[in-house]
Amino acid sequence: EGVLVLGPQSQKIVGHILRCSDVFVLTSLYEGLPLVLLEALACGCTSVLSDLPTIRSWLPQEWRHDGTCTCVPPLATVNTDVPVVDDLKRFVTDVADALFAHMTQALSVTDIQCRLTRAKRLEQFSWRAVFDRYHKDVYANDQ
Repeated sequence: EGVLVLGPQSQKIVGHILRCSDVFVLTSLYEGLPLVLLEALACGCTSVLSDLPTIRSWLPQEWRHDGTCTCVPPLATVNTDVPVVDDLKRFVTDVADALFAHMTQALSVTDIQCRLTRAKRLEQFSWRAVFDRYHKDVYANDQ
């Protein structure tokens, strides 16, 4: 209950959905840099994530400590992408517990300022900010 499965949606609709959501869940078996996570955080969602090295490597520690993101131990796998069936119960329980904690927090926080603060911290990851840093690094030697 309370979970909507909407199927494929346009980017515009995804943005609206994320802005209306309290929690984003990404339970990947493996991941590079998940842009959808940045999009969810930019929309003010807190997140429950698989604690994968590629996610952990760019996720600021403060976000893990202040409740913005909760990382759960990843599902055990064989050959990178085949789930270990015996680990499913533990993984589902870990994700459900983290999701419950985030939903409880979301229900207790009525101040829109919390969402805006989270989104503000992500400005450094906007396309514009990333381009500006890249441009500065590339052309720094030409000066």
